[in-house]
Amino acid sequence: MVLVTGATGTIGRHLVEQLTRLGRPFRPLSGTRRGPRPRGGRGDLDDPASLAAALRGADQSLLNSGGAVPVEGERPTVRQWRAAIEAARTAGVSRVVRISACSGSTPIWPPERPPR
Repeated sequence: MVLVTGATGTIGRHLVEQLTRLGRPFRPLSGTRRGPRPRGGRGDLDDPASLAAALRGADQSLLNSGGAVPVEGERPTVRQWRAAIEAARTAGVSRVVRISACSGSTPIWPPERPPR
C-alpha cells in the first residue's frame, strides 16, 4: 500500500487519480483544511502520531508537500521531510519518493551546506 501525502494538492490529486486508475492500493493524506476530506484522513507532517497512524500498513510512501522556503537555520519543510522519512523507516516502509511542485530555479540547500 502506498501512502500519498499532500493528496489534495497540485501534484497529489493527480497521483491519487493515477493510482486509482492503476488499481493500486493507497492511502491519501492531506493536511489542508480546505476542500473535501480525503478518505485516508487529515495528517500533519509536524505530528509524529498522525504520521505513524498514516504509515501503518504502508510499504511505500510518496512524500509530496510544499517546497522549502528560505529561512535562517533549518527550513521547516526540510525538518518535516526528515521526520516523515524517519517515521517511514520506523514503520518498515521500503521506499520513499520525495516529490514537489517547488520551482526548480530556487535552491533549497545553501551552497555551504549541501544535502548529505
